Amino acid sequence: MMYNMYNKKLNLFPLFLFTMILFTSYKYVSAQDVLLSLEDCIKIANDNHATKLVIAEDMKIAKANYQIRKGERNIRVDGVVKTREIAKDATNSMVSIPGVDTNISIFSGLYAKYGLYDPKKKYEEEAAEMQANMTKMSTQKSMDDMIYNIKSAYYDYLYAIKNVELKNELLQRYKEKYSLAEKLYANGLCPVLDVSRANVKVNEGMLDYERARNTERQAKSALYMSIGITENDLPNLKPLPVENIPKIKYSLEELTQLAMLYNPDVQIVDYDMKIKQKRISIARALHDPTVDVEFGLGFQNKSFWGMDSNSEFNNIFKFDKWTPMFFGNFVAAIPVYTGGAISSRTDIAVSEYNKSVYKGREIIMNVKNQVQILLQNLNELENQINITKMVVEDSQRYVLLARRSFENGEGSLMDVNEAEANVIQATLGSYSIRYRYLLTFASIAKLIGVDEERICLN
Repeated sequence: MMYNMYNKKLNLFPLFLFTMILFTSYKYVSAQDVLLSLEDCIKIANDNHATKLVIAEDMKIAKANYQIRKGERNIRVDGVVKTREIAKDATNSMVSIPGVDTNISIFSGLYAKYGLYDPKKKYEEEAAEMQANMTKMSTQKSMDDMIYNIKSAYYDYLYAIKNVELKNELLQRYKEKYSLAEKLYANGLCPVLDVSRANVKVNEGMLDYERARNTERQAKSALYMSIGITENDLPNLKPLPVENIPKIKYSLEELTQLAMLYNPDVQIVDYDMKIKQKRISIARALHDPTVDVEFGLGFQNKSFWGMDSNSEFNNIFKFDKWTPMFFGNFVAAIPVYTGGAISSRTDIAVSEYNKSVYKGREIIMNVKNQVQILLQNLNELENQINITKMVVEDSQRYVLLARRSFENGEGSLMDVNEAEANVIQATLGSYSIRYRYLLTFASIAKLIGVDEERICLN
């Protein structure tokens, strides 16, 4: 239902996007294929993803709760109709009985109450303000998760596209090798085993190609889902290849320090501990006295006094029976006996605070460990990128040597074909490592709680 509310917006957005891309010609490919950068996908998600809408509502709730707590410290005015008791001039009873030793009247008007002193109100307001800040950090974490999911889907789709392309190219090489093996076998230049082996490779290549196509379809759907739209809203979305490999500019110690400052989980648990401290103060403040002032301005009807017939009861609704009235009272209260309820609330608040402290220690330890593990993974992947680059270059040189050997009559076309297939395999492996590196870099930025540009070496 939420999606339908924005359906009109989503249907118009692709048209606008197509026009924008048309005038930024480097992205416009055809009437059906549109290349979008990672930044474009994030912008689309900011406009359409449900996460953004949920975050907005969470912030409204947090602000409203804070206003509720602030409002409780202000004066409250109600329109009321209530009975009031006034002591008679003389009574013989040691205990006043309403209606016997007191006169009962009816008051109708405005009734106001203001808390002059209530120590727990201050703590409640401070806790509500911290809760709003904690909600802000939670919403930031949700945004970070959304952006990370977009990056993950974006890189997966990029690799899936390249995987299909190279698996198809590899399949063609296998088919060429099989065709060549058949010709060589027909001329008695190779055994039938080579033909059978080449046929098996063709079948394996066909299976790998179909699997790659299926993975591409799934990756494409995941990207659409991550940015909050469907394929009907923006048909044939194609991600722009990512050429640059970012380098991290901080050491492990520096990254850990940044994580302690900006990691959303660390900040959330810090706010949670502060809130739990305030709740301890709130619970302990229940032992303290409270002082309120109350006053009323309206009309009082004294016809209720000594009324003993229906006719007299009807008189209370006559206007001339009501007289203007103003009253004011101070009310002080202090708990005398609560059956241990206040002490139990304090004990619960202390236990909740201790739990928050233990949870904070665990989160800090996990964040530090994750920073170390991700940085190690990043360094290992960087080494693998350098190695795969050399592997691809060596494979390409081997193709040149195989071709020269064939031209000189020292090799065969089978060797050339196999060398070309090795280049494709090495290239595919290099793309896999490249996108794993990019996703690991994004994971580090998300864990720390900053943009990638903050930790990227320019």
